[in-house]
Amino acid sequence: MFKNILDVVLLPQKLYKKVTDRIITLFVGVFALGIIDYIFSISDKLQSLFIDKTFLDLSKNILFSLIFIIVFGLGDVIFFSVPLTDIIKKLKSDEDTDEKSSRIKIMKIQILANCIIFIPTLVLTYISNQIDLEKNIELSVLLMYGFMIIQIWMSAIITRGIKSIFDIEQRFKLLIFPIVFFWYFIVGMALSFVMEKLMSFALI
Repeated sequence: MFKNILDVVLLPQKLYKKVTDRIITLFVGVFALGIIDYIFSISDKLQSLFIDKTFLDLSKNILFSLIFIIVFGLGDVIFFSVPLTDIIKKLKSDEDTDEKSSRIKIMKIQILANCIIFIPTLVLTYISNQIDLEKNIELSVLLMYGFMIIQIWMSAIITRGIKSIFDIEQRFKLLIFPIVFFWYFIVGMALSFVMEKLMSFALI
């Protein structure tokens, strides 16, 4: 029963074992992740960026948006997955695994986790943009807990994926979740700051 619940919430382990190290599908995933990051970055600025703009300003915003999507997607997977792969390498009992292949698989698991949480995160983001959080303290607290639960959910998905495809030493398995959670939190904060600064300079 518990395993069935985990398979629904965190996906079946056999699904993760089918993750390959093909570069082409990684590129598609990186672009999708870039779109997700970009949507959340402009969620409260969408109308001002693309509505009632001159053709020149609209063209510039679209062009820079495409560039940002690629940059955000690459930055997200590189700054999260590359250091994480180095950590996982130290925790694996099998040290003969191809490092490049391991890195690509972790990137794909990261992308998959972000796609799963996209809709609920979008709903919470939309709600938070529609209300005055300072005047709705109770709702703002609920939203904060909601975002935290989603962050935990995403980290749990990535953790399950890593444990499914890598032979982690038993004594280190409990370390995977806190490592994933706190590292993604740090990377997310840093990337959000950089994204906001870049877009404020480039987009009109």
